[in-house]
Amino acid sequence: MAPYDSLDAVIRYAKCNYERYKEDYEDAVKYRNRTIVELLDITEEEQRHMKQLIGQKEADKRAEESGKKKIENQMKKKRKNTEQKVAQLKEEMLGLRYHELLDNKQIALKVGKNERTVDR
Repeated sequence: MAPYDSLDAVIRYAKCNYERYKEDYEDAVKYRNRTIVELLDITEEEQRHMKQLIGQKEADKRAEESGKKKIENQMKKKRKNTEQKVAQLKEEMLGLRYHELLDNKQIALKVGKNERTVDR
């Protein structure tokens, strides 16, 4: 579909179609973003600055970026949880070593970890 030569032609066509829509919904043309982008000849550069009116290529790109950010945030949360668990375990093991005066083997049995893990 070739873009219209002027914005006025697009506006006239849209107004005409809106009147048709008011009279008979089924007879009216239903626009998709992709169609509007093509009719108005909106460039990829212009689409990058728009929030809603974008073509399929830009929509796919944004979806991919959103997915990457989501995964990145999940990994950050997971890392933070792991760091907190490690800190709690270290605190527990130090308490067992210095307050209950247990050796590495006893601490390992008590916390359910390998003796080498306790040694570190």
